[in-house]
Amino acid sequence: MTVAPPLKQRTLRWRRPTRSWQIGDVVVHRIDEAILPPPPATWLLPDVTPEQAAELAPTFRHDDGSLRLATHSFAVESEGRRILVDTAVGNHKQRANPAWHDLDTDWFAHAEAAGFGPGAVDLVVMTHVHADHVGWNTTLVDGAWVPTFPGVRHLAPAAEWVLDVGRARAGPGADDRRLGAAGPRRRPARHAGRSR
Repeated sequence: MTVAPPLKQRTLRWRRPTRSWQIGDVVVHRIDEAILPPPPATWLLPDVTPEQAAELAPTFRHDDGSLRLATHSFAVESEGRRILVDTAVGNHKQRANPAWHDLDTDWFAHAEAAGFGPGAVDLVVMTHVHADHVGWNTTLVDGAWVPTFPGVRHLAPAAEWVLDVGRARAGPGADDRRLGAAGPRRRPARHAGRSR
């Protein structure tokens, strides 16, 4: 993997760290991580036309036409269980994507403030294992990557684990700007036998 050059601003803070919705007996929290610097559209949606981009304004598009994107997780309270869905990009990760490289965000504090700290999560669900969905599965502690949610089962579609292992075996050239989930930052949860 080619490591991205650092952006000028690496410490990213979010003004409104969480939003919550009540849907019947279920409470959903959005745990915000970072607003991504423009222009991400060139790598995320390389074929988007100006007409399609115009349909995204003003919520998802800047005045210059670049997409307005952010990273976050969803945390769900249902039937006495606390489920974390996707764990965003994570701090201190070496990423090929400059927008995700070596972040320093308040995501962990936001998760704890919403009641989803390491000891309070019952299950981590990953919709897929791209780098922007698995980042907080591990945390850098004293120079080593350790599970952020020890003893908690991590679920992802089986096909995603197969693809992720294939990328890891393929080596550095297999990683692109959307991927990058394989490697030491995710393996501690997998090796602890908690990933399915």
